[in-house]
Amino acid sequence: MIEIIKLTLKEAKREKGFYAGLILLFLSLICYFIVESFAMFEPEKVMAVYALSSVEGLSIILLFFLIFSFLSQDLNKKGIEYMLTLPIKRRDYILGRFFGINISVFILAIISTFIYMLLHLLMFGVCPFAFLIQLILLMALVLMLSSLPFLLITASKRPTLIAFLVFFIYVIGINLDDAVRFLSTRHGREIPVVSRALLKISYYIFPNFSFFDVKIPIAYKLSFSTMHIIFALLYGILYTFFILLFSIMLFQNKEIK
Repeated sequence: MIEIIKLTLKEAKREKGFYAGLILLFLSLICYFIVESFAMFEPEKVMAVYALSSVEGLSIILLFFLIFSFLSQDLNKKGIEYMLTLPIKRRDYILGRFFGINISVFILAIISTFIYMLLHLLMFGVCPFAFLIQLILLMALVLMLSSLPFLLITASKRPTLIAFLVFFIYVIGINLDDAVRFLSTRHGREIPVVSRALLKISYYIFPNFSFFDVKIPIAYKLSFSTMHIIFALLYGILYTFFILLFSIMLFQNKEIK
């Protein structure tokens, strides 16, 4: 497994995905000063939201780039077939790819977070250590999201379709809490019963990425429950564990042509 992780990290470097992430980070830093110049009211809070959102956006962009890149390589260019000819177990392929992709994303997320923390300190005289809480939750989100392609490759060999499905799940997952809150409003109670039922079913079927979003409470220094953080982390870890477990079980019996 260690060799697959090293190979994945080398390929991520060769694919220029990590460097593209650094370029996007540089551009987001330029935009930081532009946005700050227009933030007339509560600039510290506005820029904290911008910084946390930028770190998350950069991490998700890099994650999807790596997912699509490795899926294209492994499925279209027979990468899986080649790796399975080597003296490695199938579970080592999945775990090696999984950890290699996540390490690449974590490196960018950590670098981005500390740069924005330093920038916030220089601009406002306060070091936002709470940014580290959002960083840890973001890592849990990335772990969950990056485990999904390995489950989907057991059912499809089309990288574009798999990447689209993962993106579709991500979009639904980050909006689940908003959808449930909408159901409790006057307009939400007026929608058809079937639509309400589908939204409620989706809440329990799809991964809820809303759990990992505490950007507003951190930026506006609002109180939030420590138990929420612990629950979100446990939810992310357990969800990732079972998705990887099912992926390995299915992949062990999958016929590779």
